[in-house]
Amino acid sequence: MASRVFEAFGTVKQTSMSGNAETRKPGEKLVPPEGMTKSAYKKLLRRQRHEETKAEYREHRKQLRKDRDAERREEISKLKANGEPYEHLVKPRNKNKIVKTVQVGEDGENVIEVPPMDASKKIGVVIDCGYDDYMNEKEVVSLSSQITRAYSSNRQAVKAYYAKEVEKQKGSGADGERKEMDIAPAAKLVISGLDKRLKQRFESVLPDYQKWDPECAQFKETSLQSVLDRWNGDNSVGDQDYSNVVYLSADTEDVITELKAGEIYVVGGIVDKGRHKNLCKTTAESLGHNIRIRRLPIDEYIKLSGRKVLTTAHVVELLLKWCEYKDWKKAFEEVLPPRKMGQNEEQNEE
Repeated sequence: MASRVFEAFGTVKQTSMSGNAETRKPGEKLVPPEGMTKSAYKKLLRRQRHEETKAEYREHRKQLRKDRDAERREEISKLKANGEPYEHLVKPRNKNKIVKTVQVGEDGENVIEVPPMDASKKIGVVIDCGYDDYMNEKEVVSLSSQITRAYSSNRQAVKAYYAKEVEKQKGSGADGERKEMDIAPAAKLVISGLDKRLKQRFESVLPDYQKWDPECAQFKETSLQSVLDRWNGDNSVGDQDYSNVVYLSADTEDVITELKAGEIYVVGGIVDKGRHKNLCKTTAESLGHNIRIRRLPIDEYIKLSGRKVLTTAHVVELLLKWCEYKDWKKAFEEVLPPRKMGQNEEQNEE
């Protein structure tokens, strides 16, 4: 009898190995497939049971939460009607929620929407995930985690912006004067080329990515070139000019000194431990159309052994921190671990 063995990302395949798990009678000894220990077989069976029941278990927990919320709302209504205190039953506000409105007035009866970030002041950041074939399964898993971290960093920047605007609105009201910014603290973040194993990984293990705030990240299954061609929503491609696009690569001597609103910065979505040199640079060169290839000013601020390469998540965080501080040194110091920071005193003396 064929048993099922789990591959990466939670999928299942059939194998010719046979065990007696499906035919075993009560009290009968468990016999693992040939070449597999009993411990490994038990672990496989537990994983199989989990995969088969996790959807049902998730729905069960969801229904329990709904029932508890309904009971709490009913109890609050009763206490309100009787003039009794009910505050202890009110659920605390989700601290991670992005608040985009302000309640004003004595009883908070008026709601003011906080103006969104000026899109023309944002930088664009694209994580180019067109390198699936160059990574092993473990590296694909690592990349999915880095994309999640990049989304979290951009979301925190968006949240911080709205928090400041909410406080301004509370202090000055709807007619309060807004300070013009030269560059927004958050980016238009796009993940391009979500396909193959990476897409499998998100859909099977990280399905909540479909609920991510589109103001903080957008997923595109299309290629980097298609995303760039339709960056402003224009479906007519025509002759393209990528002079406002910078592909970041460690394999160039040209250094980026500052970021500019309206420009698009492409980060290679690849985890390869330095196996594939010049890969991102070659991709950028193949796009042509006046695209620029630049590296971060790593040599000036950090000390790394081997190639000067950072993770995808670190690069996105650095771009966001530069938008906040306009200072590469401060951005590096905040994003990277202290052990990676370079000593520049001798350089400064020279």
